[in-house]
Amino acid sequence: MQETIKEPGHDIREHAREMKDILGFGAEPAGVKFIHGTVVLEGAEQLSHHRYCQALMMARRGRRVFLNAEGLACPAAATAFGFRPLPDSLKTGKGLVGFGIVSDPQVGQNMFAAMPKLAAGQIGRKGKA
Repeated sequence: MQETIKEPGHDIREHAREMKDILGFGAEPAGVKFIHGTVVLEGAEQLSHHRYCQALMMARRGRRVFLNAEGLACPAAATAFGFRPLPDSLKTGKGLVGFGIVSDPQVGQNMFAAMPKLAAGQIGRKGKA
């Protein structure tokens, strides 16, 4: 059965404005919802080939976006969400050296070893996440 998730109402937008003012945020707060099964997101833009952080930045700027496992381009985020295993180039830390993020591959290895991760397949199973 296909579920439709509607646009957020006035109350949630007002609460977001209040939170922004109270906490001194420079941008709107963004909400993240993990959904299961087949859904239609009313008024949402389906993203493809985007990183999770890009989707969050779009949401903070007021865009309503939807990013699924197939559209997620970031291998680290895909691993954190249990969608795909971490590529060897990142697991060894060499990829982060190549990107200029760290200078020592061991630091990259340690970062990914300590990164919180959901179990493979946990998002998308009813009753989980």
